[in-house]
Amino acid sequence: MAKLTAEQCHALWFLASGRATLVNIAAQDLTIEVLNILVSAGLATKMVETRVRAAHAVETTHGWEITPAGREALRETMKPWARYEISVDGKPRSYRRDAVTARTGAIFLKTKNPNTEVTVHDLVTGEVTTVKHPLEP
Repeated sequence: MAKLTAEQCHALWFLASGRATLVNIAAQDLTIEVLNILVSAGLATKMVETRVRAAHAVETTHGWEITPAGREALRETMKPWARYEISVDGKPRSYRRDAVTARTGAIFLKTKNPNTEVTVHDLVTGEVTTVKHPLEP
């Protein structure tokens, strides 16, 4: 995959947030052309419902979703500036520039997913910190 443009990165970020309905896409000023480029590159999928009425098939587009390849491409664009990687159950979920925002993000993820293992990995030193739930003793 060639390097992503700023518009494509913005679109992937938006799709990764999980709010990719037509109304939300229009509110973000994302163009259909950019989303279709992501679909053709395998970084996103189009959610289409096909209904057959009489002899005609009608397709209704409900939105777009990011694919695992899209998540990996997004992750690769973030790595040059990131120092900390936040993982949930061993899967990288987010990257941060500084320790405070990385720790805050990891604590937030732990409060939303208390039964998972959330870790912060310092990509420079290699240190890995497991985050505990803030209410645990």
